[in-house]
Amino acid sequence: MKSRFLITLAPALLVAMFALGAVASSASAAACTGFVLCNNSNEKLRDDFTEPPEGVSGGSFGTSALAVNTAGKLRFCATVISKVCNENPAGYAFFGVKLHSDPPTVAAGTECKEGLGEAEGWVTFVDIQNATPGAAYDDTSPGDNGPWPIGVRSDNCKVKPGVVRIEHAALLFAGLGNATATGTFTGTWVQPGSCPGGSGGVKLDIKQPGITLKEAEVDNGAGANAFICFVSSNNYLFPTAAPTWAPFTGNIWKD
Repeated sequence: MKSRFLITLAPALLVAMFALGAVASSASAAACTGFVLCNNSNEKLRDDFTEPPEGVSGGSFGTSALAVNTAGKLRFCATVISKVCNENPAGYAFFGVKLHSDPPTVAAGTECKEGLGEAEGWVTFVDIQNATPGAAYDDTSPGDNGPWPIGVRSDNCKVKPGVVRIEHAALLFAGLGNATATGTFTGTWVQPGSCPGGSGGVKLDIKQPGITLKEAEVDNGAGANAFICFVSSNNYLFPTAAPTWAPFTGNIWKD
């Protein structure tokens, strides 16, 4: 019998992004002064409204980014009769993000209503690998559940500063009796320096009170916060040495 549960990631995960009511992201690194998100030169990240090309709806061709659980394990737990968990080792959960809008930052204390002071985009794919007790699958399929909207709030927002939310999420855990987790993940943005290699990312909330099953949690496998860290983004961020992608376990064959 399928068990459906809603997971809500707290503001700040996407960051890891996530921790409702959590403290704003650290100021230890240079913060953006003109836009919500920026590069090392304090320039905005390209979004779908940047030209060229010119067009009726703007330029499009927004920034792409890849986030991975490089800081440690990623574990999802909830109560289905008893507490059950699904986890994967560090470096085995991949999240593809597409940036739609990178608006100007706001003055400190701004209410930030109706998306003001919030960068927005989508999680376009999720690949959770090497999971125990079984595989985890996402529904980001066009025409079905679709990409998951993500929002990153400015640290200057009066309410929920630095919060990250990932909405309309849908995950299926084959090793947990095909339990499905749907809803909104939340967390808190962490500045560069908080993740291995010096990148930024999202600190996920441990407690996920929006989940329909009892005691739903996201952690690092040992009861502490899990992190999703950005490892690549066009020319804004990339490793100094390219990753090595071999050897592999398993294969995908064709007839």
